Amino acid sequence: MLAWWIICLFGVVSAQLVPTITSPAAGAVMQPGQVITVTWDKNVLFGFIPRNLNLYAVGANAPATVTLASNVQLGTGTTTVTIPPNTPYWVGYEIGFDSSSDTERAGPFTIGTPPPSSMTVIPTAANVSSIAPSSAAPSTSSMVISSSSQPLSSSSALPSSSAMSSSSASASASASASATPPPSTPTYTGAIVGAIIAGIVLVACAGGAFAFYKRKGGFNKRYSQKHDWSMRDSYRFDTFDAALAPPTARYGAKADSIPEAYNVMPSYQNMPYGQADHHMYSAPLPPLPHGQTDPHQYPADLPPPPPPPKTFSSVYDAPSYNYSETNSNRSPTQYSNTANAGAYAHTHADAYDGVAWDGEENNGAIPLSVTQKPDEWAAKDDARYSAQVSTSFRRRHDTVPSLSLICIQTVADYIKVLGNPANRSFRHFYTLPLHVISVLQKRLVDTSASDLNEELVKVIFLNPHSVSISLAGLQWVSSRTINALIQRISTTESSMIRHLCLNGQTTLTDTLLARLMKQLPLLEKVELKGCIKCSDVTMLAMADLCSESLTHLNISYTTVTRDALAVLIGKCTKLQVLKMVLMHLGDPEFDHILRQAFCVASRSKDSDLLTARNTILEKGYELPLHRLTNWKIRGCRVGTSSVERWLRYCEPALERLDLCSTRVHKLEPILNYLCRQLPETDSLHAKPYTSTLQKLNISSCELSQEDATSLWKRLGGIADSQFHTLNSGRVYFGAMKVELNDHILRDNLTSIGLLNLRSLSLWGNVAVGRCGAMEPHGTDRQKALHTALRHLRGTLVRLNLGHTSVDVFDLTGLALKPEADDIMPQLDFIFDDPEMFIVNHVLEDLDLSGTNVNDDIHRLFQYLPNLRRLNLSGTRVTELTVMTAIRECPLLTSFDLTSCRGIDVRDRRHAFEKWG
Repeated sequence: MLAWWIICLFGVVSAQLVPTITSPAAGAVMQPGQVITVTWDKNVLFGFIPRNLNLYAVGANAPATVTLASNVQLGTGTTTVTIPPNTPYWVGYEIGFDSSSDTERAGPFTIGTPPPSSMTVIPTAANVSSIAPSSAAPSTSSMVISSSSQPLSSSSALPSSSAMSSSSASASASASASATPPPSTPTYTGAIVGAIIAGIVLVACAGGAFAFYKRKGGFNKRYSQKHDWSMRDSYRFDTFDAALAPPTARYGAKADSIPEAYNVMPSYQNMPYGQADHHMYSAPLPPLPHGQTDPHQYPADLPPPPPPPKTFSSVYDAPSYNYSETNSNRSPTQYSNTANAGAYAHTHADAYDGVAWDGEENNGAIPLSVTQKPDEWAAKDDARYSAQVSTSFRRRHDTVPSLSLICIQTVADYIKVLGNPANRSFRHFYTLPLHVISVLQKRLVDTSASDLNEELVKVIFLNPHSVSISLAGLQWVSSRTINALIQRISTTESSMIRHLCLNGQTTLTDTLLARLMKQLPLLEKVELKGCIKCSDVTMLAMADLCSESLTHLNISYTTVTRDALAVLIGKCTKLQVLKMVLMHLGDPEFDHILRQAFCVASRSKDSDLLTARNTILEKGYELPLHRLTNWKIRGCRVGTSSVERWLRYCEPALERLDLCSTRVHKLEPILNYLCRQLPETDSLHAKPYTSTLQKLNISSCELSQEDATSLWKRLGGIADSQFHTLNSGRVYFGAMKVELNDHILRDNLTSIGLLNLRSLSLWGNVAVGRCGAMEPHGTDRQKALHTALRHLRGTLVRLNLGHTSVDVFDLTGLALKPEADDIMPQLDFIFDDPEMFIVNHVLEDLDLSGTNVNDDIHRLFQYLPNLRRLNLSGTRVTELTVMTAIRECPLLTSFDLTSCRGIDVRDRRHAFEKWG
């Protein structure tokens, strides 16, 4: 949109620009029929804009407007024109590219010669059209010799000869004076109008850029602070006796008072805003007795904290809190943080009744139950402007979180206060036990990552005695952070780090990462996803030092070349997980990697693949990638032949294979190695295949027509199958690129019924659910998708039908009894009879985004009580569906209502608060 505005501005400005004539010079005398050369300023803008204008000879009181040339190209800077022969005589002509009087022109010029008579003819508007240069001197009747405006009377006497002579002289002088008008002063109305339009366009562009940047979250901090202070002024903050009291410390005289945070001024009656007091900053730690040393010595590489500032600073503004009283339903009194630092929930001692906890997903975090008024909701969601996902913090669990988990959650919520450089107590985080540190790290990354700083990252996340170090998603990681980690590891007797995660750290260089790898010889799991500067030096360092321990490697979105990757695969023969998403590798690169890896593994220089493989087997070495169980090559330019060759020579027992968006066009050769046929003695068995495959992703692949049948046949024919996940979104079959549709599902219903899928994705297959399968009794209501869901509902936990043509009747296959299909009554009658349905206690995740689902689906939720995540974005549901889903699905925690036009935008993010 910004580019469109720039083009409009460019056009408006160029439309107002008219070049200035440089020749002929002012005062020149020209004759009708004369050939003249006109030049003007040749600006770069005129050469860039292919614009043509007409050239005129015009004046303020000129008898006529003469067109000298048409469609003159401004980019040339010069043109040759011929003055028309019938141009009337005038001494005040001006030449320009615009005939209007508000543009700048050159002149004046004289065109033609005066009449031979002693009296000058002054043409009038009535006879201008009849004047020609070739005509003789005008007759006396056509001359105007008197400048008087009074008409002559019929009774006036004729003047004498002397009077006529004097009158002729005066008339000639008067005519000469009026025939040479002063040069007209050019006006700039057009330029002024153009400047005004350009200013309006610039203001519109600035407003658009401002709105775009705010939509992307660029001004969230500023707006949040403004909102925070307006909210803060309406409450009374009780003070503490301690210099920096922890959030769970004393609450003063009121049990429900808000804990004071760092740099938040108490609202005293006699203290103006911004005035400091002794409660603002932390007191220095007391010195140790003489001769004693601190048993928990903080690393010396951290700089000492700066002295406390003397004035109030908005850099460490504490987040504000929204207050809501306890209602009659005993919901806890809530203080919900509106900034990005997370939320702190303070509740009464008796307000925990009925609140459950989820220790698996939330690690026993303090529950939040927002109870704000509806008109306050929109102001609270600046950080999630475009995401309209309503999240419920209600947890139903049988256990209560431990005190340590509550303390960790509280520390994470107030890490911005505790980690202030003026507070030296944050150094003691370094002495926490490793299991507490690991939980604290996860809570900080999940809730308060934006409140961390570089020193806190060094204290909490860089512990050389830890088994795992994860810096994924932290914005304070730089070369100084990695150098500090290298220094600490080098001073440690033995590093125990086995897991290193640096996902998304785009600033770390290849050399720096290689230095870090050389300090970690026991690494087993390395995640470098998104480290765009990671390349061959890092790979070779890992191949030399981690060849006996490395089992998990993620190098997605990196710039590793084929040579370095071949060396690493050839040396690290214990690799079990290899993820290489969107790497610039095609079939030639994959073939080269395979040959060189076998050459490295065989300890020989033989480049022949088969010879190198035989050498490895003869010497008792291990084949490269023989232990591989998870292989992700999503987005790589690799085809069927390369994938089949890797599987044939490496012989891995793959459990997970991701072929999404690859150039695999035929799945049958790959399935021959993934799903092997049983011996002939068992060939008559209903399931004649064996496989270790558990998950397959073929989304966005263009497969052959045979794969439309062999895929389901192989997967459904696996004996003792562990296969549980199939992602087949937007799949095409055959040379005509036929989408996965109801006809393909109908032809493979028998094989689909043999699957024990826990997760199925048909996202983007718009033909699914569109066509009905004609049954013998003549009805088309018996759709293939409905039958497929009925076969899978006993094991299906996650179902993604987003952007398909599914309707409510298709979804009834999740709960409708098989005998109800034979009756086939109307849809309303089906839902009115509960005896036709069974309760589905298995399905937990349902995605129906972008479908034609409407409010008819609300009757189905009573048979899906275990739903935890529901995505209805882009559908036609209204408040009725939302209220029913929240009421009938008590475990529902995530509700995506993005672009649901039937629901108010403020309610889409707070559905649980309004209808829960």
